[in-house]
Amino acid sequence: MRTALILTGSFLLLLINVGTAYAAKCTTVASVISSAVVADNNSYKGHVGAHIKDVGAADYAASAVGKTVYTSLADFQTIWSKLVEVDTSECPDNPGGDNAKIALILAADAGDAAVKGYVCDTVDGAMASKCTAVKDEFTPTKYYFQFLYKNTAPKLAGSNWILNTAFPRND
Repeated sequence: MRTALILTGSFLLLLINVGTAYAAKCTTVASVISSAVVADNNSYKGHVGAHIKDVGAADYAASAVGKTVYTSLADFQTIWSKLVEVDTSECPDNPGGDNAKIALILAADAGDAAVKGYVCDTVDGAMASKCTAVKDEFTPTKYYFQFLYKNTAPKLAGSNWILNTAFPRND
């Protein structure tokens, strides 16, 4: 009986180690790093550009009107750099049904990286996801980042973790 308990305990420990051994910090995954480059994000099937004024996401049909946006690429890059510095979200190699991870930076924790948010007012006539004018400047309460495990072909074979979207929030 005592041997069975020791064996069972060892087996449980092994399962825990196997489950976490293949996870990596999301912001260190190569496909996430590449997809965080806004010029390339759309080719990874993300839509970060839809939340940055004057950028847009070519293959993303949703209108940016009313969505929260960064006023510049530099503002997005500033807050992304802060996320890379502080976030500990893990993206496992084989996520199964758990294929989305959310990371938040509270505005109070953003420090010098804190940037203003805006609401998209007008979009480009040829690209609904490209915000061309903003209104309602606000101080975000948090910055939202979504990592998604999705099919990234033809950019990369099969499914990979990417930075799917990122935007300032005021709730």
